[in-house]
Amino acid sequence: MELSEARKELYKDSRMEALFDLFSAKEKVKPKFDLSNGYTYPDLDKIMPENAGENREQILEKMVSAKVLDKELYDLELRCPKCKNPDVATRYLCPFCESMKIVKNHLVEHINCGQTSTVSSLHEKSRFDSCPICNKKYSEGGYRIVGKWFECSTCGKQIKNPLITHFCRNCDNKFLFDDVIQREIYSYSLNNTAKDEIETGVLFPSDIKKILTDAGCSIMVSNVIKGKSEIEHKFDYVFSDKKKTMAIDTIFSAEPIQEIEIIKEQNKFYDTGIEIYVIVTPKLSEQASMIAKASKLKIVETSNKKDALLGLRKLMLKHT
Repeated sequence: MELSEARKELYKDSRMEALFDLFSAKEKVKPKFDLSNGYTYPDLDKIMPENAGENREQILEKMVSAKVLDKELYDLELRCPKCKNPDVATRYLCPFCESMKIVKNHLVEHINCGQTSTVSSLHEKSRFDSCPICNKKYSEGGYRIVGKWFECSTCGKQIKNPLITHFCRNCDNKFLFDDVIQREIYSYSLNNTAKDEIETGVLFPSDIKKILTDAGCSIMVSNVIKGKSEIEHKFDYVFSDKKKTMAIDTIFSAEPIQEIEIIKEQNKFYDTGIEIYVIVTPKLSEQASMIAKASKLKIVETSNKKDALLGLRKLMLKHT
């Protein structure tokens, strides 16, 4: 399966690395509810607090869209339309007098003698454990519920379906479902494909940066270099050893990497004239391998993340 460009960019975004660590460690990230703030994500708060310059929901949706995360509907958060508070209660009212004093009643049939009685009448007679006609005890499987309904204790009327309303405990506002503010709340988990990629071949920015700094190199702010053709070439990392500028590109795919990727790197090399290190995992195709060997690119080809980092470190040690 070929990696989408969106997923590749997320893997190379240093801001995402803490998120990947979190989702790799937890099977599922779930929200927590409190009456003051509604649903929040404590695990996410630790690594990406909300601020004016960063919308957490947009970032999570971007990760879902790129198939890095899977989301599952966890709950619907209800808020008061007047004060926007999440401390909302659900009330079941009598549709005739709007009383909250509604009780549920059942009609019970004693299978042994066929006698039917309401549960409320049996409770009134303190005889729910035995039949009022034949005096035999209601044994498990010896009776059945043949009907149920609601009754209003205030007006005495039978009710088929109560009126469902909401009440805000913060401002005492009463409102119907049509007026409530709803927000879909999701739990998130790492997509299985992304999990496999992260465990095998994805190289995170901190991995690369540590090797470069250990080698005494400084990472440039811009990762774009203008070539002789005036075309601007983008690399994953551009760095310097104070003598010359160099670059690193990482190429990861679940399938053998094709020659077009190596040709792109060659074009960058000829146009910019800088030394380029290309890390490929898990492997090159046969044709791509032939082109790579004939090129002046510094190629690190390995089957896994650990060996890729080791290979880059060895190259950097030779360089220094």
